[in-house]
Amino acid sequence: MVIKAPKGKAPYAGTPVSVETSKMQISKLLRDYGASGVIWGDNFTTGEVSLQFAVAHEDGHLTSYRITPTPFMEEHNTWSAIKGRTEAVRSPNWPRTMRLLLAVLKAKLESVAFGLTVVEEEFLAHTVVRDAHGKEARVGDLVLHALEMGGGQLALEAPRKREGAVDAESHEVR
Repeated sequence: MVIKAPKGKAPYAGTPVSVETSKMQISKLLRDYGASGVIWGDNFTTGEVSLQFAVAHEDGHLTSYRITPTPFMEEHNTWSAIKGRTEAVRSPNWPRTMRLLLAVLKAKLESVAFGLTVVEEEFLAHTVVRDAHGKEARVGDLVLHALEMGGGQLALEAPRKREGAVDAESHEVR
């Protein structure tokens, strides 16, 4: 299935809201919905931006989620001193990207807070785990890689019951 944008104006085109303001609003949104911490990462070399936040479970352990939004790419004209004329360039529009990220996070957090879904389902692809080599990775990245390597098939085992665990009928499971 191919998903494409409907015809019409792209979302958040011409937004006057700065990237910094959007980041502040996103951090506040996450804090208001109970995130335990928020970390923003800006890679000035690659132009990549990432958002990482942690959510505490009832038992006290934390789950970390990392979102690395793909920026809206737009073509615009700019002056080239070398060529002595304007030229068209494609570059990221981070203000638009951050407005969309805020809207997506708000929708996901509301759906969790009001019982439509659970946080693990909403943010599964962004869940930070350690891979087989001990390196941090997102679940989505690991699954996409496994699907590519397996020709569209993913071999996963069902979760195993722990020894000594008790099932729903109070029988010891071995």
